[in-house]
Amino acid sequence: MDFVPFTKMEHRLMQGKLDSEVTYMYDLLYYGEMLIKLATLGMLSAVDKEKSEYSYRLKYILVRASGIGDWVQALNNLVHGPISSYIVDAALDEKRQLIEMRKTTWHFEALEHLYSALKILMPDIKENWDRMSWFDLFSRFRNKTRGHGAPTTALAAMINHHLEPSINIVAKELLIFKKEWVYLKRNFSGKYRVSPISQEGRSFNPLKSISEINIPDGVYIYFGRPCIVDLVESDVNLNDFLIANGGYSETKFELLSYITGEVKYGDPTPYKHPITELPGSETEGLRELDVRGKCFTNLPPLPHGYVERIELEEDITKILRTEDRYPIITLIGRGGIGKTSTALKVIHEITSEDRFQAVIWFSARDIDLTEDGVKQVSPRVLTIPDMAREYWRLVMDNQEAKVNIQIDKFLNDLTKSDLGPTLFVFDNFETVRDPVGTYSMLDNYIRHPNKMLITTRHREFKGDYSIEVKGMNEKEFTELVNSAVVRLSMRSLSDSEMQTIYSKSGGHPYVVKIVLGEMSKPNGGKPLESIIASREDILDALFERTYTLLSPGAKRIFLTLCNWRSNTPQLAIEAVMLRSRYQDDSFDPQEAIEELSRVSFVEISESETDNELFVSVPLAAAVYGKGKLRVDQLKPVVHTDTEFLQCFGAAQSTDIRHGIEPRIRRFFINVQQQISKRASKLDEYLPVLEFIARKYTPAWLEIARLIEKYGQSDKLSMAKEKYQKYLESAPESEETFAVWRHIADISAQLNDMKGVIHALVESCFVGNRPFGEISTVVNRFNELLRTKSLVIDYDERRFLALRLLNLIDTRIGEASAIDCSRIAWLSLNIQDESRAWTYTQIGLEKDSTDEYCISLKEKLLESGSVGI
Repeated sequence: MDFVPFTKMEHRLMQGKLDSEVTYMYDLLYYGEMLIKLATLGMLSAVDKEKSEYSYRLKYILVRASGIGDWVQALNNLVHGPISSYIVDAALDEKRQLIEMRKTTWHFEALEHLYSALKILMPDIKENWDRMSWFDLFSRFRNKTRGHGAPTTALAAMINHHLEPSINIVAKELLIFKKEWVYLKRNFSGKYRVSPISQEGRSFNPLKSISEINIPDGVYIYFGRPCIVDLVESDVNLNDFLIANGGYSETKFELLSYITGEVKYGDPTPYKHPITELPGSETEGLRELDVRGKCFTNLPPLPHGYVERIELEEDITKILRTEDRYPIITLIGRGGIGKTSTALKVIHEITSEDRFQAVIWFSARDIDLTEDGVKQVSPRVLTIPDMAREYWRLVMDNQEAKVNIQIDKFLNDLTKSDLGPTLFVFDNFETVRDPVGTYSMLDNYIRHPNKMLITTRHREFKGDYSIEVKGMNEKEFTELVNSAVVRLSMRSLSDSEMQTIYSKSGGHPYVVKIVLGEMSKPNGGKPLESIIASREDILDALFERTYTLLSPGAKRIFLTLCNWRSNTPQLAIEAVMLRSRYQDDSFDPQEAIEELSRVSFVEISESETDNELFVSVPLAAAVYGKGKLRVDQLKPVVHTDTEFLQCFGAAQSTDIRHGIEPRIRRFFINVQQQISKRASKLDEYLPVLEFIARKYTPAWLEIARLIEKYGQSDKLSMAKEKYQKYLESAPESEETFAVWRHIADISAQLNDMKGVIHALVESCFVGNRPFGEISTVVNRFNELLRTKSLVIDYDERRFLALRLLNLIDTRIGEASAIDCSRIAWLSLNIQDESRAWTYTQIGLEKDSTDEYCISLKEKLLESGSVGI
């Protein structure tokens, strides 16, 4: 591949392979180490420079790292930990790939090769390798080779057979190595010499001709701007690449070239400032089991100032008490919505009951949302081994044991605990490593009478009982505000202020607390949107991690809804997204909306009028989304989508009760205004209009009328087709009768007499038509046949005529003598003389002087086809 460090490493690999299989194996391991370190440093360079304290913490650790495992841990922190919120938007694709690569075929193939190599080295090893990341497994493999001694040539050859393709796959697929990497060297003129490390480096070309910019020499990667890659050194000729390799002291740290083996020493001065260990979360479990009520537990205390949420608490309590169903309960909702505090309230109360004899609390929380802002904290558990270690420490009184023994104890106790019926609580589950794999493992072992309670912002797993935690109701909100007003010593709020805060915050308790905190300040009279927008740290903490994981389709819909806040019909969103899928044919708008709902980025309401769904974005999420939209490459597409959505008109929450019909009427009015200015726009709108009509039948009528008025070639045939689409699913009404008659008129204009008579016949069956209308259709049928205007084969003619005649038979008492003569002629036209004679006789009974019936009687007698 066109990445200079790898190209140079390939030369070392070739030399090593010529030397021996053992040498080649160790060179491959060096290649893997270099790959991991460069990927880590590349992603580290993407951290927002305004958040340098977060990137410094990792650099401080990496210059002191004793092995590749520390680098893998740093990479995990970059893509899964709190620092991931501060990776710039230009690196979102690279971050997303690292987060989701376990779902890819290439990752599975690379992982399978790597595990095969490990099994060759250690045949008895047992690992759940398919749930690991390639980086974690490589670290495990590298550590095993260090303590295993030199392998034989034959063994090394077998290992290399798998190790080589494993590393090559990862090197080829990682997007971070497809970014623009360069070495920059400033000349005496102040301009820069740009030496491309990757295939492309054009974004750095302006530095060749301007001298006003002053940045240090070094390796850079382009993430919307030049970002220096610290802890790696090279030169303008790219002769070598040296990467931090531990060996830290007060005077130096080691820099190693995996390509040449050269060792240099770097200046440790930038990394001397000590970092303090992050504190634990306010809601992490206690360090030992204590007796609370009737349970052994390490529950943290209930947060101060908790406001009761009675309905939600009752729902959680009810499902926790049941013994025979739902071993796993998940509380899902946005960050700061109250999942953890409500869970603590319920569990503290349930400890006084007999349902559980133990409650074990595990915290994966890495940030605390306090009224003073977002505080980074140290998560207690992130993996199954972490959970097992914590559980062992709590229940085995810190006895020494190997990790595998601790894991076996933990998993076995999920099934049957020595403590008795146990509730295992996993708080902030979205921050554990591999939530889906971890959930699968826990789900395999949890058994009645034990239960699991999970709190999470989003869930990709199934099989649990899910309870969505939404915003507070008005009573709960009022209690929260009143307590905050007293605590903050601020003025009481007016009813209108209360209503504004409640409606715009959606009752989100943390957002409400932050808003009130800002309002209590001397200059706190700013609009609510401005208050929320000013707290970028909080918006990032609430939304960034989840936003990164959104699919491209969900991200596009979210940004569109943020761009124009309204209660938007889901049907409208689906239609607009269908119009242009932005180079992603697999994009399903409905699935994307469901994804946004699962992670609480949107709220979905159902109209009581027609059960149609309406989608809205809570204020805090909308403010966050607007910030993202300012720099997102989807901006042009989103603005086009927004223009289409605005055609449906703005809707407040109170408008939802009216259903979707007013929105669609507004849409067609606006569309018609656009088309009236330029008829060719009809073709542009047509896919959207037809999608709506497939979900909302009356829209076919509006489409047909637009085509009749503004269509170009073949507009009558197209309009007729749309009218027929309406009739396929519309219930019988005067409207459907009118449509059938209009189709007959259009068919006549098209000189399609078969279409005319078919439409007229069908119109007779809509409701209880006046008999005169049916008689007129019969007369038209006869006239078309008499003049030979209707070219139709006998079977079709007979079918249509019999439909009319069978209908008439049930209502013949309403017919006049003239009607009977028409019916008799229709019978003759299908060669049913007997039926014609019967209707003629009925007509004469009604009026013996009717000339048409008399004439028919004479005709039938002369033909000899009937008897007197």
